[in-house]
Amino acid sequence: MTEPIPKQVTRWSCPHCHRSWSKRRSASDHIERCWFNPANRSCKTCFFRVEPDEEYGYVTNEGCLAGVKLERDPEHPSGVFAVLPLHCEKWEKAE
Repeated sequence: MTEPIPKQVTRWSCPHCHRSWSKRRSASDHIERCWFNPANRSCKTCFFRVEPDEEYGYVTNEGCLAGVKLERDPEHPSGVFAVLPLHCEKWEKAE
């Protein structure tokens, strides 16, 4: 009987979120726009970050100083349309 051969694979992952890629360039491109990278100053790392909304069951950002609003999108897989801004001028570091 033939035995399986172990193979080591290199994956490149984002240090800010759980995603990973087989190509280093793809990971680097992602890091430049990752919502969880504090250097990008997005809603996910802001004091006024996006939070779950119990009434509607989707994310909202009522306290946002920049006025970011997220809306329902029935054609989107999650039901929410979320294009969060990067490099927001009103961003404040989350504690």
